[in-house]
Amino acid sequence: MRLVATAPGEWTWKSGSTPGDSGLDGKTGSFTATAWTEAEIKDNPLRRGFLRASPNQRALDYADGTSFVAIGAPGGSILDNAFVRSGIYGSFLSVGLTGHAYGAEGISGADIEPSAPTHMWDAFQWRSAAGMQYLRTFAFSIGRRYQDLVPIADLVTPNKTSVIPGYLGWAYCARTGDIEIVLAYFERECPQSQIRGAKLSSVYRAQWFNLRNGTWLNVDDGTLVSNRIGIIMLPKFPDDEDWGLRLSVRDLLSGNSRDIIVRVWSSPR
Repeated sequence: MRLVATAPGEWTWKSGSTPGDSGLDGKTGSFTATAWTEAEIKDNPLRRGFLRASPNQRALDYADGTSFVAIGAPGGSILDNAFVRSGIYGSFLSVGLTGHAYGAEGISGADIEPSAPTHMWDAFQWRSAAGMQYLRTFAFSIGRRYQDLVPIADLVTPNKTSVIPGYLGWAYCARTGDIEIVLAYFERECPQSQIRGAKLSSVYRAQWFNLRNGTWLNVDDGTLVSNRIGIIMLPKFPDDEDWGLRLSVRDLLSGNSRDIIVRVWSSPR
């Protein structure tokens, strides 16, 4: 269960279920909600609260009264960098296997006028463009097999939130037809997830991809096991940032194509 406290302070809760369940009904508890700091709100403007109609009923405001901008974040901010990465890896794993073109306010229009909201020399300094180089590392980590990827976002559960015009909490996934390779991308604020449609009762090499520096990090001991119906339960992300994921039943890093599938059988009782 997930919930959001709409104001700081002490909150209490009580559970119930339909149909009734003795293990779920009548449970109680409490928690303390703390307000976001100004630095945290600056890092992620969506922390200003739920959206509501503006007083004139013609636009949307956050709960604190700040006007809502449907898509985007202040250029050069940490959140803007994450939004750009979402566009890069979300597009690649959705259908954009031919590459990704970077653009930014101020650069695309070569804006130099004093009245321009963003000047191109300022946009040139944003870190979001530097992250483009790591898409190649991610895609080519499986060699030419990236051409065999089929976008299937629903292999990740959950993979969407109710907020469509945004770049938080969504996941993207693509898999080869032989089910030997899976690449996935998880935006910031994605919950702990699972991968469906894997080979049954098999061992996959598993590594997180750090999109901020282009490096790989083993998931736990470097392997994850699918259950008898092909579901892989993912552990928690290394931190609260966005992450890529690679699953493979072949030893891609050493170039060895040796199959390392391990079948798990149970004897009849």
